Amino acid sequence: MRRKDREITDLNDIRAIFARCLNITLSMCDDGRPYAVPLNFGVREEDGKLVIYAHCAKSGRKLSCIEKNPAVCVSCGRVLSIVDGDSACDMTAKYESVVGFGNAEVLSDGDALLDAGLHAVVSHYGEHPGDAFEKYRKATAVIRIVLDEVTGKSNCKA
Repeated sequence: MRRKDREITDLNDIRAIFARCLNITLSMCDDGRPYAVPLNFGVREEDGKLVIYAHCAKSGRKLSCIEKNPAVCVSCGRVLSIVDGDSACDMTAKYESVVGFGNAEVLSDGDALLDAGLHAVVSHYGEHPGDAFEKYRKATAVIRIVLDEVTGKSNCKA
């Protein structure tokens, strides 16, 4: 990272940025071409690593990409304000962002992590799932991404 003064490496701080973001962008490789898609998500810490969960339909381009190549990149960010300057070159933004790399897997029905993943997604948005999953489980896939490398960046520090 070029701007080391803006780098965030503490997992708690990075997790807090994820908590403030409303969606992630999941980037994959599709037959040699980049493919990126915004997703609702949830995040947990498991065995000292951040794990991203997202839900989707049980078929589609995302799942095909992951099946062919599970290596993915996840990003999220928020622009909080634009700071004017004397000229366009003096302007800046107050922002925070996270980029992580890892491997994705699709959880199947019956996998113990499926409910944990669905719970992570729903909880991220302040909801409590209760028994609602039963109605949608047969039509829903959960993507689990273990982040092996993750870093944050912020221009919001005092």
